[in-house]
Amino acid sequence: MKKFNLDSALKGKNVVTRLGFKVSNFFVSGNYLYGVINHYGFCQEKWNLDGSKYNGVEHHHDLFMADVA
Repeated sequence: MKKFNLDSALKGKNVVTRLGFKVSNFFVSGNYLYGVINHYGFCQEKWNLDGSKYNGVEHHHDLFMADVA
């Protein structure tokens, strides 16, 4: 996995959580990024603009760019 990139994510590049679940349908509102985790149905979540779930704490829903061949 590669470091999260907001511009790439908003352009539709593949994004996954730390656990590898696909995330899509991103939009920015204020200082937050919103998207949908595609795992066990759809679950809308909120992140910081750097892809972290919480400031200064690693979380299993932190975002990364997916390695795609």
